[in-house]
Amino acid sequence: MIVAQDEAFPITALGLAFWDCGDLERAMQVLLRAEELGDGYAMEYRAQILDVWGRHEEADALRARAARGEQML
Repeated sequence: MIVAQDEAFPITALGLAFWDCGDLERAMQVLLRAEELGDGYAMEYRAQILDVWGRHEEADALRARAARGEQML
């Protein structure tokens, strides 16, 4: 139910809860939903997970997208 709503903050919080429990796959899925709603923090958290997985180029690209989004605000 949380992921189905249109507010990014609770979705991001849910993603972080999954992360804290060690479920990075589910955290990534949930944070992607928050990102779709425009949450730049979710993008940064996803980039951190990508770094954990050793996918540094993808993480850097995601951080760059997040930075561009912040500049547009």
